Amino acid sequence: MTTNQALLGGEQVIFTQYGLNSYVYNKTTFLVFASIASAAFVIFFLLLAFLRSRIRLAIALIKASCRALRTMPTVFLMPYIKVFLLLLVTVWSIFTALLLSTSTEKNTLVISEFPQYTYSNQKYPFSPLRY
Repeated sequence: MTTNQALLGGEQVIFTQYGLNSYVYNKTTFLVFASIASAAFVIFFLLLAFLRSRIRLAIALIKASCRALRTMPTVFLMPYIKVFLLLLVTVWSIFTALLLSTSTEKNTLVISEFPQYTYSNQKYPFSPLRY
């Protein structure tokens, strides 16, 4: 067993299997990866430095919302109640549609005249089209 295999242990097989063996021993590869990682770290650190006031604001908002939820724990039940009521209306609608679809006789009431109401000796026709 060579020194490189002893240092890498069982991972030597994986590098050889996928043809990555040449990249493991190449110093330029590690230099490129280190440069990319360093640039990413610098960008991330600068973002943290410039956005720290917004991060503090976000933390304060999260703390305020936690306090509000601590005082009103039933707020967590509202979505479940809404879903339950929606399911209830859906089941009722399906049940009503099934009842209507299975009825065989058409029971309709036709009113030929609109009723008239008398007030102060005058007749007033009641029509839903007028009101």
